[in-house]
Amino acid sequence: MASPDPPSAIPLQQPPPSSSSRRLPPPCWSPDETLALIHSYRHRWHSLGRGNLKANHWQEVADAISARCPYVSPPKTPIQCRHKMEKLRKRYRTEIQRANSLPLSPFNSSWPHFNLMDSMEKGLKQENDSDQEIKNGHGLQGSNARSLNNLYRNGFGGGFRIRIPTGFNIPQPQPVNQRVNPNLNYGTRVTGKKRERDPVVSAIKVMGDGFVKMEKMKMEMAKEIEIMRMEMEMKRTAMILESQHRIVEAFAKAVSEKNKA
Repeated sequence: MASPDPPSAIPLQQPPPSSSSRRLPPPCWSPDETLALIHSYRHRWHSLGRGNLKANHWQEVADAISARCPYVSPPKTPIQCRHKMEKLRKRYRTEIQRANSLPLSPFNSSWPHFNLMDSMEKGLKQENDSDQEIKNGHGLQGSNARSLNNLYRNGFGGGFRIRIPTGFNIPQPQPVNQRVNPNLNYGTRVTGKKRERDPVVSAIKVMGDGFVKMEKMKMEMAKEIEIMRMEMEMKRTAMILESQHRIVEAFAKAVSEKNKA
């Protein structure tokens, strides 16, 4: 009798790979890239009359960022530039809503890009061409970029924060070769330094005026409260005197009627 054949091994089927791929984290934007994005977008947005940028315009923005930040790898794509600008404008609208919710107090924004976004939205003309500063290597490598790098390293959750008074815009740093001219005399250099100090003096003056105004309001409120307290005290004293006068009259009337009887 022939022995039955052993059962053949059936290969196990591997489970199909999951069709849903893991979502990639958002790209990391350095301070220099963010500044380059804002400047490039502002230039093209204003040149289009504040119209929507098309695909070729976003490609130009991405190319400009790659040219100004050549050491960043991988370079940002037009879609990433558009998404980043949408986030920046959303954050700007949030800051404006915060400012509108506090109409009686000066608004201080701790966001380092608020002034630049505010000037872009309001169409304010800067002292120097921002794109030209970046091309010359001064706009992104100056003190403003170093300040932003410190803020990014330290984080925004705590520590020292820069408070900027309402209506005060920090001027963009000028190149060294434009700030110092050897052909100018000493008096002109002193005048230039004085002009550089003018924004700081204006900011301190605005803060001082705000404190003085607040103290005056407190003094006026205290004065009004004191006047109201004195009026209430006088009314209470008058009521006591009137009640005592009526008691004396009633007592005298009762005594006189008793004597007549």
